[in-house]
Amino acid sequence: MAHTPQQEAFDTDSHAGSEIDDLPATLEISTDTSSRITSFGKFPADRDIAQEHTETKVIGTDLSPIQPDLLPANCHFEIGDAEEEDWGFDEPFDYIHGRALLTCSWKTGKGIVQRIFDNLEPGGYFELQDPCLPMRCDDGSLDGTALAEWNRLLVEGMLRIGKDITDNLNWGRYMREVGFVDVVETHASCAFNTWPKGERNKLLGAISCQNLLEGVQSMSMALFTRVLGWTPERLAEFLVDVRSDLKNKRIHSYCGVYFVYGRKPLHPVG
Repeated sequence: MAHTPQQEAFDTDSHAGSEIDDLPATLEISTDTSSRITSFGKFPADRDIAQEHTETKVIGTDLSPIQPDLLPANCHFEIGDAEEEDWGFDEPFDYIHGRALLTCSWKTGKGIVQRIFDNLEPGGYFELQDPCLPMRCDDGSLDGTALAEWNRLLVEGMLRIGKDITDNLNWGRYMREVGFVDVVETHASCAFNTWPKGERNKLLGAISCQNLLEGVQSMSMALFTRVLGWTPERLAEFLVDVRSDLKNKRIHSYCGVYFVYGRKPLHPVG
């Protein structure tokens, strides 16, 4: 479900996809599960590229084989590390996509952008959709809560292992620096819980809240116990309060959502 609020936050069917006539070869980096494999996301009925574009060869990569076995015939997954210098593909791609990459433990976003550029066909597109942490709040209701502390510790822990999770906001600049053209950046926001006004905002908030309620332990366990030195028992007690804050409609938390896409030029620039 995680792709739904991110896609709908921009209130549009597709972004780079609207610029592309055909997609012979598509790559999704750090794909997680199959629901993340580059659905162009025509909300509310999300449909995977592999299902919508049967002529397209779709590859998803991640560090571990956690994807389901039942897949469209034109789609498959491979184990791969985006930080490797050589991604090991024989042919470049027409479209590369990433979503919710902010907690990937990459040391340099610019290095990943360079590898993406190198693995694209001339004229090919890269597209990123990413939530932005730490969470935000405009009225002070997040201050002093366990949820605010969790955000602070998440940022601190990632910095200790050399990862700045706010670096995703620099990807548009990195894209221009490595040679992408026609780079388009968009900023939006998505609330947690049903506190905002409007049925659409309430629906997106409910989905985002449920996603984080289910994912907060997996996001926290390794970082808090291996990096910050917490015991699993201490973390479990802390996450009880974090989940309670997430469900508290009096806490008006939200996150930014960052979207960027750009094109590799047909001919070298300069």
